[in-house]
Amino acid sequence: MKTFLYSNRKAPSPLFFSWYSKLLIIALVALGLTAFVPTDTLTGNSTLMSGVVFEIETTNHSQPSQKTESMEVMVEGRNISIQVLPNGRNGRGRMIFNASKGKKGNVFLTDDDKKEYYVIDDAFIDKMAGNVNTSKGMMEKAMEGLSPEQRKMIEEAQKKSGNKMPGFPSAMKLPSKPEILKTDEKANKNGYSCTKYEVHRDGKKIRELWITSWKNIDGGNEAKNAFAAMNTFFEDMKDMFGAGGFPGGSNPYNEMVLVDGFPVVVNNFNEVDGSLEDESILKSTKRRTLDPADFEPPSGYKRRSMMPN
Repeated sequence: MKTFLYSNRKAPSPLFFSWYSKLLIIALVALGLTAFVPTDTLTGNSTLMSGVVFEIETTNHSQPSQKTESMEVMVEGRNISIQVLPNGRNGRGRMIFNASKGKKGNVFLTDDDKKEYYVIDDAFIDKMAGNVNTSKGMMEKAMEGLSPEQRKMIEEAQKKSGNKMPGFPSAMKLPSKPEILKTDEKANKNGYSCTKYEVHRDGKKIRELWITSWKNIDGGNEAKNAFAAMNTFFEDMKDMFGAGGFPGGSNPYNEMVLVDGFPVVVNNFNEVDGSLEDESILKSTKRRTLDPADFEPPSGYKRRSMMPN
């Protein structure tokens, strides 16, 4: 038996990606705010904090060599630092969510090869929202002189594309929204009791998740709160910009909130032929003393703008 957790209605699609190995994408829960207790260890002016580090092993099955690499996810309080593995033209880096910055957090995207970083902060979001509103106004003004038949054609294109912005036609149809299905299958995966979830889009399975309860994970409560905070950050971005506001039209971290657990195994499948593209496995969790600087851009890195001048 499979239980639908959300269905394909009018909402646009999330970006198809691996939860762990493809996180360097530019925009792209019960919130008991459990914080870590500071230790007595000091470094400079910073107080070291007790955090949790998750080791994830990812195997790329889409390449002949099927290369396997390890990566880490660091969690402290509601802050997250996710290591990004080299993937295509993107090099190694990190995606850092710092919940203490701005209104609801900031995201830093670092490029370790170029010693650079990008920031998604309140100023960037406000500027993006202003650009969206400007484009919306221009399109609405352009439509004023159209005939009823022409307006109807544009509105139909808008509905098909999943774009909710009034007067904003789109020539590109976005993929439909995935559906998360909870199955009755249970199994032990790498020492964790798990339940199998499937993610389908347009009748095809694109992802398979083996989920364990947060309580089964050392540091699970902390991770739950941190991912929930990051999910809220991206949900607010999605609501502000609409479907076409950023790649994929939706927030992938919402899946983790919906399944209410940690993915021990994630298998991503090719949407065309159904072949396995990559597999990510939780190998270990460990407590580690973390520095607040772990959740900031590295010293000496140059900030780059995500928007044209």
